[in-house]
This record gives sequence, C-alpha cells and structure tokens, in this order.
Amino acid sequence: VEEMTMAMTGSMDMLGQNVPMSTYYKDGYIYTESMGMKYKEETPIDEAEELLSQNNSFSEVPVDALESLDMKTTDNGYELTYVADATKVVEYAKELLGSMGQDTSATDQINIKNMSGTTVVDKDYNPISATIKMEATMVVEGMEMSVVLDSDIKYNSINDGVTVELPADLDSYEDLSALTEDMMEDIDLEGLEDIDL
Repeated sequence: VEEMTMAMTGSMDMLGQNVPMSTYYKDGYIYTESMGMKYKEETPIDEAEELLSQNNSFSEVPVDALESLDMKTTDNGYELTYVADATKVVEYAKELLGSMGQDTSATDQINIKNMSGTTVVDKDYNPISATIKMEATMVVEGMEMSVVLDSDIKYNSINDGVTVELPADLDSYEDLSALTEDMMEDIDLEGLEDIDL
C-alpha cells in the first residue's frame, strides 16, 4: 500500500488581508508554508486523514441544504450552480464528522454567513470540476476572525493516474515544536512579576 501524499494550495482572506497558504503531507509529516514561514509537524496518517475529512465536510452539500439550484446544459454535459443554507451546512458537517467518530467541537466556532458554488458534470453525471465560495466568521484563541474561502476542485476520472507535486525543499521546513520553543525563548519575560493582573 502506498503512503498517502497530499498537496493543497490556496489562500484565505483574513481581516481584509489575502494570506496564501500551502499544505502538504508526506512520510508522516504535515508541511505548511504561509506568511513567509515554512514548518512541519509530525502527524500520523490517521490524524492527517481526519484533518482532511474535516476540511472536506464543509465542501459536501446535501440536496436538502440547498436554498437554490440552477442547471444549464453545456457542450460536454451540465453546469449546476447553487446557493446553500449556511445553518444546514454546519449541521450536516457536524453530523458527518460525528458519524465518523471525530471531534465536532470545531464546528461550534464557525459561523457561515453564505456559501455558494458551481459543479460541472459530464453527460453521464460524472463530476469534472467544482468551485466553492464560503464567507464565515470563526473564533480562534478567543478572537473572532472573518474568513473567505475560495476552492477550485478538479476531479480525475476513475483509474486515471494522479500526480502529486511537492516542493523540492521540504527538507528545509523547520520542525514546528522547535520553532515554537525558539519563539518562546525570544519573548522577554523580565518585569512581568511587577505587573498586577
């Protein structure tokens, strides 16, 4: 059995600033590049699969969670455009994660304002591509943040080979635990004892 390899690239709109982010998985590590930093974290494959399923849970929209659905015919098949009911999407994601025995607490920290998307299928209704746009607020370390997620998805045909492109410099990514320790050492704690909390 081949070891799982993954590559995801995209960006998040956080507090009005576009933040590019790339995430990779290889040989038991999750590698992340964002905001000029490159770091890795040792992650067993079952935990990596759980993270991936949590991300995917918000990209799957059941029919009963749709507010509207329009379909038009194309030369190669059909294009479906939808607007989702944000509340029902969160409920569905929570049910999906719970049915897999995974932690659902993260969904309580997410408030989806709106979600829409387009799915392109061929004449046999096999998916070809999809786009998803979601605007939400989420609570991170007690602070509410506005987030805009834009996803572009391409589906490979069954039995088609898939090539995962990874950066050549993964060996240079710093270990997250060591990086965190270095950051803590750089913080000047002198004088904190004089602060009346």
